[in-house]
Amino acid sequence: MNSYFKKYQNHKIPHTLGSFDDKGIPLFNPESLKLKGKQSYHPIVIVQYALAHYNLWIENNNKNHKDTFLKCANWLVNNYTYHKEYDLAIYYYYFDLKNPPVKAPWYSGMAQGQILSLFVRAYYETGDNSYIIVSDKIVNSFKTNLDKNGCNSYLSGHIFIQEIAQNPKLYILNGALYAIIGLIEYSEISNKNNLEIDKFIKGIEGLLPKFDLGFWTKYSLGMRFNLSDVYYQQVHAEQLTYLGEKLDNYILLSYGNKFKNQLEKNSKWMKWIHFLSLTINRGFRFLGFGKFLYKFSN
Repeated sequence: MNSYFKKYQNHKIPHTLGSFDDKGIPLFNPESLKLKGKQSYHPIVIVQYALAHYNLWIENNNKNHKDTFLKCANWLVNNYTYHKEYDLAIYYYYFDLKNPPVKAPWYSGMAQGQILSLFVRAYYETGDNSYIIVSDKIVNSFKTNLDKNGCNSYLSGHIFIQEIAQNPKLYILNGALYAIIGLIEYSEISNKNNLEIDKFIKGIEGLLPKFDLGFWTKYSLGMRFNLSDVYYQQVHAEQLTYLGEKLDNYILLSYGNKFKNQLEKNSKWMKWIHFLSLTINRGFRFLGFGKFLYKFSN
């Protein structure tokens, strides 16, 4: 695997969340996740499907995987919404969310960051400058606040990239970290020094104590009864360890190791605690008190 890039998982193959369009781009059927709406293009579904094919191409040197990876990358290069006022490229989702209650269209800082990760791989393999041109416009979304169609907001004075870039603000840890990884990868291949990565790292450092329960992690800071499940506990540990080692950052590395130790010690009984927290969360929504769950509504 090329040392520039973090390796993403291959479990998005085969595609199970919908069908494909006539060009082989994966579609998302909201009903696959018990949501309402018609099949549409889902930025994260497309980019993670493409990244998985990239991994398989690097591992197996199978041209079919390369063709699929580039086909998805080229679709994303040609299908974004441009906001001229702030020179932003945004990838929208066209289905509603139930939890949090968000109406379409909405967008995601995590998607913006993972598309950067995809584009740097595509540029590295092809030299096609169109990936850089669009990436520059994606980067601008991280420099812009939510109320201006950007992805960032602040909590306790710390900047944070929102995975769901809408109100209510959730402050989802894994989504912010994926976005930062995309920015770092883009900085390595573009040699651009105006990406403001340090301030996003400082923001994460400042908020990590709020995610740490001492025995486990919170999935987000903006929703009550929203603990990480076992999978996302592992994701948090891996992301922070990766960033800590890559950036030689002791704070991130120490939290990565701490969250890994929590996982090893507490995963069995935390499955039940997570189930209980999820049940309480659902109960509030069922009883009509869903607004109570969200700490930051604007």
